[in-house]
Amino acid sequence: MATELKRANFNGYNGSHFYIRLLYDISQNKTNNTSTVKYYLYVGSKDGYSGYGSSYLNGNINGTSVGSTRNIGVNADFLLGSKTEVYTHDSSGKKSVNYSASAAANWGGLGSASLSGTLPLPTIPRGFTTAPKITVSEITPTSIKVNWTTSQNCDLVKYKLNNGPWIQIWTGNAASGSFTISNLQSNTSYSIVCNCRRKDSQVSSDSNTVNTKTKERPVRLFINGQWKEAIFYVRVNGQWKEAKPYVRVNNVWKEGI
Repeated sequence: MATELKRANFNGYNGSHFYIRLLYDISQNKTNNTSTVKYYLYVGSKDGYSGYGSSYLNGNINGTSVGSTRNIGVNADFLLGSKTEVYTHDSSGKKSVNYSASAAANWGGLGSASLSGTLPLPTIPRGFTTAPKITVSEITPTSIKVNWTTSQNCDLVKYKLNNGPWIQIWTGNAASGSFTISNLQSNTSYSIVCNCRRKDSQVSSDSNTVNTKTKERPVRLFINGQWKEAIFYVRVNGQWKEAKPYVRVNNVWKEGI
């Protein structure tokens, strides 16, 4: 149902009997960040007085002629005309628009009526308040678990490895979740980034990028009819201790994985 913006009386000596009023309804395209506003200009009598004339009563909305009539019925709203306009919101989803409407005639001392004002449009939600965030856990030689969080609910999550193609892995309605990337190469470095789509605005944003590495495959030995993982040991000062891999980075030895 249309909402009334404003009304005004005619200014002729018979003007007190008649009015114009401007109404509107609105629809929004959240993906395109636009509002479509349809304006309706009505004219009528407020006290039973009828108006007829030899010339037309002409209407105007936002600078455009929208219709005319020779008669204003008793106690009735007459739709003089309408106009539809599309407005693009700013990057924050906000928008206010100026409107104006008028009607004029030269019969019956009616004269003219005009109105104007500013209409704040409903804010359209845009991207996430904070960028989506990912972390990794449960790293194995062939898989990596990715945990994602968003500041508002999203309905789609994609990821890509090493700047490859996007791979869709989740649809729903949540602000956090996880998934596992499988069939990876062992002891291999990977760059992971996610893309999440905010559910209400359908605007997508990339997450941070995580650089990680799968674990090295363990050495296994066939003992007594069974495969068992081999653990490397080294003898130090007469004692056997588990050997751990180290790598030298900038002349500093650091434990590997």
